[in-house]
Amino acid sequence: AEKAAKEGGKEKKAKKEEAPKEKKEKSSSSGVPKNGFELFCNHNRSKVQEANPGVGASDIAAVMLEMWKNLKEESRKKFDNKAQNMLKEKAEEAEEAEAMKKASKEKKAKEKESKIVRVDDASSSDEGRNHDYCDKCGNAGDLACCDGCPAAYHPRCINVKSAALLPDPWFCEACEELRKAGKRLPNEYGETGPPAPAASEREKEEKREKEEKREKEKREKERREKEEKQSKTVSTPPESREEERVG
Repeated sequence: AEKAAKEGGKEKKAKKEEAPKEKKEKSSSSGVPKNGFELFCNHNRSKVQEANPGVGASDIAAVMLEMWKNLKEESRKKFDNKAQNMLKEKAEEAEEAEAMKKASKEKKAKEKESKIVRVDDASSSDEGRNHDYCDKCGNAGDLACCDGCPAAYHPRCINVKSAALLPDPWFCEACEELRKAGKRLPNEYGETGPPAPAASEREKEEKREKEEKREKEKREKERREKEEKQSKTVSTPPESREEERVG
């Protein structure tokens, strides 16, 4: 009885040792095949299992190995080449994913750094300082600084060949909109260039232009009516007057 119990224990232990091995083989076959034989097995395993129901995994492997040996050299070479191409594609995908991951980390680090710069720029002692990065692309470099706000841009980002070609003072698009609306610029404590025209003066100018336009249209209308009236006024001959009296 003790002998039977020991043998039973050995069998259980053997089964436990076999289980991880089968699991390991399954996990290795789930990825990209390392060679032509693995690719051949992946393609034909289900067919062999259907043709041999109830047969163990080791016997199935032996059958496929025999099938592989019986293949022509040309067919085996095709499987080998295809497996190599799949490995190469997988390696390229992994390399590309790693590059994208690295680029994403660098971008996040740059964004974090730019936020830190903004906090420093917001201090009271350095309030009028322009940004150390481009407000459009977020990168550093040679920048054109706006005279109306802390914004700064690469010349190429605002479609300019060189910052030297910009007027002095120069205002970014946002500041130009504020100036047109007659509003104060963010850097109101510093030199902001010529003051923007007051809204009331601009409205007066527009009103004056509209009145002049209406007056011009009115004079033109009166001139046309006068010409039409003169063209209709024609002297009637004496004969036609006599005929009118007889009638």
